[in-house]
Order: sequence, then structure tokens, then C-alpha cells
Amino acid sequence: MLCSCALARLHRRPRDLPAQIATALHRTISTSVSGSATAAASTSTSTADSSSRFPLGSATLPSSGAPSLTREEWWCPDSELYGFLGFSYPLEVADCSDSSNGEDAITSDLKAMKETFGATMVRVYAPECREVSVWENLVKGCVANNMGLIVQVWWGFSDDQTLWKKTHSSIYELFTTSTLADVAPFVVHSASFGSEPIGDGVDGSNFISDLTAFREKMNGYGIPVGISEDWNRDSMRSGAGLGDTGKEVVANTDIVHAHIMPYYQPTSVPTADDAWAYIEKEVEWLVTAIPDQPRQIAELTLSFLFTTRRWASYVGYHSRGGAEDAISLSDFTTYWNAFSSNCDFFKTNQMGWYVHTYSDTFEPGFGMIDTDGKTKIDGWKPERC
Repeated sequence: MLCSCALARLHRRPRDLPAQIATALHRTISTSVSGSATAAASTSTSTADSSSRFPLGSATLPSSGAPSLTREEWWCPDSELYGFLGFSYPLEVADCSDSSNGEDAITSDLKAMKETFGATMVRVYAPECREVSVWENLVKGCVANNMGLIVQVWWGFSDDQTLWKKTHSSIYELFTTSTLADVAPFVVHSASFGSEPIGDGVDGSNFISDLTAFREKMNGYGIPVGISEDWNRDSMRSGAGLGDTGKEVVANTDIVHAHIMPYYQPTSVPTADDAWAYIEKEVEWLVTAIPDQPRQIAELTLSFLFTTRRWASYVGYHSRGGAEDAISLSDFTTYWNAFSSNCDFFKTNQMGWYVHTYSDTFEPGFGMIDTDGKTKIDGWKPERC
């Protein structure tokens, strides 16, 4: 068939920083020759033969080794990566030997995401295990289920704010010395350098230089780099355009991993019924604020992936900061049905989105399934348009 390629435990509303931190565009550049990634970040710009592309076409990851293609030939065009793509997948146990970080559990979860909901990609969130083993197990699980992966450099909320260095070293190891190094560029779609690093103020004045260094290394394997961030900040936007920080981030990243969270806007979004208007406004701002559209410039395409979409199904773990009476399974259902019924909107704006999160196990209330593994919304499986 035609390829239709077409947070934090207790979320804190972020602080704004000076113009040193950023969020991102997706810059697609050509890749290398067969089976290996290039020194340029890329997914795909070509629309030729898209029905055979990964992860939404007929392309299938080999059980061993890497495809005999370039990344550009392998991945679906960015213009077709719109609508529902998958889930945020919290891995919040620091003990790398814990079963939640193991290959069996990960493979099983990814299988359920795909079979039950139609997920084709997974976005890792809060990976507390700082060793390459967790990335290897994720790659193995993705190969088994023919799914794409977004990796994340994670600072965390502990006193030790240097742990991110272990995470990014483990990601480098996946692409260099790991036995899965050859296939990794064909599984890993992109990488996020932090989750709301602007709001949390991580890395101080070193952030942009560290982001740039990470990007350069990842681009060497063909992997686009961005940051997972909320653009609704004074430093990120200025009226209809970008603020100083937003401009700096765009200049030093390749992909937008945007957080749009009406859940944490209780004044302007008092109920789940009000959420869609907020989503539309934020999407339109992103499209307007970033001048180069994906469908217009083949050499410099922009891909927007909503990495944080959320609404809780019960009160207790994640406070809205107001309007708590708008937290129920009914509100949760209203919110997610608005997304699943508006595929044409996301297609028009060439934007993909992820449910934050897959399960209540680590982010109670936000999961699409509860702690017993039961789906909260019967029959919820977004259709592609």
C-alpha cells in the first residue's frame, strides 16, 4: 500500500533562560552509500517509490545486519511523516539490569504499541539507565517490530546534573563499537538533546556548545538532532516569529521535537473540550514562525514531531496547576479523540505526533494503557489519511 509516512515525574512549568538554549528544525541533507550513514543528518526528501520506505511502507528491517540502502533511500519522506506516529516511552529505572530496561519487556511493549494502536515509531523519554545496553535493547525491539526510534539525552532531576554525559556517551557507543552499529542509523530516526532543557535550565552557558558538539557527532551517522522543548516561552518566540533563543536553536539543530501541552494551561484551556483550539493555534504559530515549509524546499525540509501530547485520566500524580476538575477518563477520551479525528489537519501542516505516554507504569494518568495493561479508550487506533 502507499506509504502514509503519510514528563518528568511531576511536571514543572518551566523557567525561561537567556538566549543560549534552543529547539529545532529538521534539515534533510543527502546521505552515504549503501548500508551506511553519512556525515549529514538525513531522513528522506524524495517522494519516489515511497510505498517501499520505512517505517510506514513495505520496507522491513533485516533480522541481522543493515539494509543495503542509504538513509535517504530507506526512510519515508518527511512530508509523509504526519499524524499519529507512536508513543513516548518512559524508561525511568536507573538500574540497567531491571526488567523494564531489558530486551524482552521492551520488545513486548513495542509489539503491543504496534498491534493495538498502529504505532510505527517510539520516542524514548527519561532514560535513567546510562549504559549502551538500553539502546541496544531498544534497537533489537524495534528490529523485531519494524519500528523507528527517537533517542534522548536525559539530564534528569537528581542533584548530579552531569549524568547526561554518560547518556550521550552511551548513544555514541551504539553507533561506534556496538554490534548493532551498522543497523542503528536505519532504526534511529533522530535524537533529542534534552527534554525541556530551556525550561529546566540545564547546562547553563555551555548548552549551545554541547548541543552543537552532539549534533556534529550524530550528523556523522546521518542522525538529525533537536531538543524536546516547549516553544511557548518568551525567549523562544517573539510575536509571530522566533525569539533570540529560538533563532539560536534553529541555527544549531536539525529537527523540531515540540512540546505543546494544553494540559498545563488551565486558564486558557480550562477543559479538554478547549484543548483543540490551543493545539491549532500552536501548530499554526510553528508553521508561521519557521519560514521554510517541508513541502516547498526539497533541499531543506522541516519536519515537526510533537513529542509531548498529554492529558491525565485521574487526579493525583500530575497537577494541572488549576482546573483539576477537568481531569477524568472522560476528559482524557475527549482530548485524544480530538487528535485521532483530525488527521487532515496534521497532513496539511505536515506534522506528526506522539502520545505522552504509553503506560501509567511510570507516568500515572498520562498512559494510554493503565497499570494492568488495559487500554483506557476502547478501540482507539488513529487512522491515516
